[in-house]
Parts: sequence; structure tokens; C-alpha cells
Amino acid sequence: MSAFANLPGGGLLIVGLNESAAFRPIGFKQAASLAAGLASCARQALEPAVHVDVYVEQFEASDLVVARVRELPPSAKPCFVKRSGPAYLRFAGGNYAMSQLETDGFITSRTHPRFDEAPVLGATFGDLDRDRVSDYLATARRLDARLAKLTDDAELLVRSGVTTSDGTAKIAGLIALGTYPQQFLPHYKIRAAVVLPDGTDPFIRALDETTLTGPIAAMLEDASAFVARNSRRRLIADQLTGQVRQALDPPAVAVQELLSNTPVHRDLAEWNPGRAPGNPRRWFARHRLLRPGNHVHGDDPTRPRHIGSTDQHNHVTEGLEPRRTVARAP
Repeated sequence: MSAFANLPGGGLLIVGLNESAAFRPIGFKQAASLAAGLASCARQALEPAVHVDVYVEQFEASDLVVARVRELPPSAKPCFVKRSGPAYLRFAGGNYAMSQLETDGFITSRTHPRFDEAPVLGATFGDLDRDRVSDYLATARRLDARLAKLTDDAELLVRSGVTTSDGTAKIAGLIALGTYPQQFLPHYKIRAAVVLPDGTDPFIRALDETTLTGPIAAMLEDASAFVARNSRRRLIADQLTGQVRQALDPPAVAVQELLSNTPVHRDLAEWNPGRAPGNPRRWFARHRLLRPGNHVHGDDPTRPRHIGSTDQHNHVTEGLEPRRTVARAP
């Protein structure tokens, strides 16, 4: 029940079937008592208590106890077993005790992540790109009337989360405006490659493999160029004028939107050893974006976030990114 409570969507527990005998009913006569025991266990043996819908069902003339375990809200995870101590995860049909890393991740996710606001030891204003800082200051003053009243550049950088009051660069400032953020965050990079289909040369693992570094805007520009370089191009004829134009497959607008969300909303927690913003891969017939570090603390990659959700990571970093103007697809 602990594992199901920590699992996105919860889970269903069925008692009374013999898995080693083709799931035939074992036939027990105290189903009602067992159902009551499961309900009591959910309330008294787990911390925090879990909501479980328990009922008795008939199957092949035998009683089964069915318990639907509700997923805990993120603010309450993880669910621990009081007697043994650890919390559990459900994976590949089994239950596994959480590692300390996984437990820390769930606990951290109880509140809005603010890891990009942390100062970077040894990074100063001198590690920021002067042109990018200048452009950011001009944009911030143009778009924010309150920041426009701040005439001191250093104060504006402090107020907007780029640096601390003593001039130390924060993670958000470094990855958005830094000259070379990887000096301090070596894993914060994008790796891209063209993966060959099965049956091709076994000695060639990938083509056009490259590592993209720099601040977010530079990596996004290079990543978009990589995808464009390794994408098919379609010739589209206008039905009215007959004019022919080229278009990327997938469309450039979709690529830009997908890539732009990847490095901005990375998990920058200190306990997350990856911190890598994404790995575009090209499999000839399709594109795929691998995003490490996003699901350590219980996010389910198969369940898209609700539109309008505000639980993204790194709001400070998002605010420092240049406002992108994306052309509409024809």
C-alpha cells in the first residue's frame, strides 16, 4: 500500500488469487475480516495515513478482497511504513524500498522547487556574459515598470535573482546569462546524436554526435540547428498561388517549443547527480528527446502536466530567459 500510495494514479490490490496457479481463487472464508484489517492498516500502519476503498467481490464462487489505494497528494509524499521505516516504490511489478536520494526527492517536491535561486560557490559577476547581461537589463526595464525605476544595475540583478547582494552569481543567473556555466555546472549540457537503425553497420553507434554547452539561449540555438540539420524537408505547394516552399519535418515551431522547455525546467536539486537539460536523438524515422533529472521525485513521464499548471521548476530562470517570439505555423 505504501508503494501504491506513492505511485502516480495509485494502485489496485487484490487478495485471494494464487499467482503461481494461473491466478485461481484460493478460497478463504474470512474475507470481511481481512477487508477490515486492510482498511485499519491503511489508517494505522502507514505514515501519512492512506485512503483505501476496500470491498469484497465474488469470483468463481470464491471471495476476493479488493483494495483500491488512492495516490497521496505531492504535499504528503512519500508514504512510509511505520513498522519497518522506509517508504516504497512500485516498479516492474515489485515493491522496492526507496533510496535516500528518492526519499529526498519526494520530500523536496512537497513545496515549490527553488533550487535555481541558490548561489554558486566561486561564481561572480565576472562569470556572466556582458552582452547578455546588458540585453537582459534593457529588456527587464522595458517590460517591468517597477524594475525600470532601478537605476543601479547591480541592484536590479539582485532584485531579479541573477546575483546575491555580495555579487555571487546564482544558478539561475549563471545558466541564463553566464559565459560558460559548465565551468561550475559540468553536467548542465545537451548531448545530441543521430542513432542508426537496427541492422546497419554494427561498428557505428551514432552519427553527428555532439555536446552543446553555454548558457540556455546558446544551447537552444545550437540544439535547434542540430535538429534542423538532421530533419527531413518537405516541399509544400500553396493551393491558391502554386508557390512552393520548404518546411521542416517536424515543424520548426514545434521543435523550438519542445526544446525551450527542456533546459529551463530541469531539476537543479543538489541531490540530483544529473542536472543535464536534455538529449535530443534522431532515429531516422523519428525524433526523440531524452530528459534526465525530471522524474526523480515521482513525476510520471506518461502523464502530461495539466495545461495551465504552475508546478514547473525554476521560475527565476524562466523569468531571466529572453522573451522568445515564435512565428506561427502556416
